[in-house]
Amino acid sequence: MDKDKDFLDNDDMEEDYPIITMTDDETGEDIEFMVMDAIDVEDDKYFLVIESKDIDNDDAEALLLKEDPNSKGEDVIYSIVENDIEFNSIIELLCESNDEYDLKF
Repeated sequence: MDKDKDFLDNDDMEEDYPIITMTDDETGEDIEFMVMDAIDVEDDKYFLVIESKDIDNDDAEALLLKEDPNSKGEDVIYSIVENDIEFNSIIELLCESNDEYDLKF
């Protein structure tokens, strides 16, 4: 397991978080997410994100995104992890590897 934490090293956080912009298929609206943490498990990359507009909210709802391993270039495709078993195992790994935040799930 490789943990990608380069972007979390600085204490002055907001401008240091990478941004993932996703387009809502139904509305065409672009939604910005800030990457709070990331983890590589085998050949899969997972990202714990919150909407940029909620960055100052301590109770912000986080999503777990999985990068599509077949996407290349600038247009990387992410999907929301909805499988409970996969979600719980990745969240547990994130919690074990980082005690800087408190996840409730």
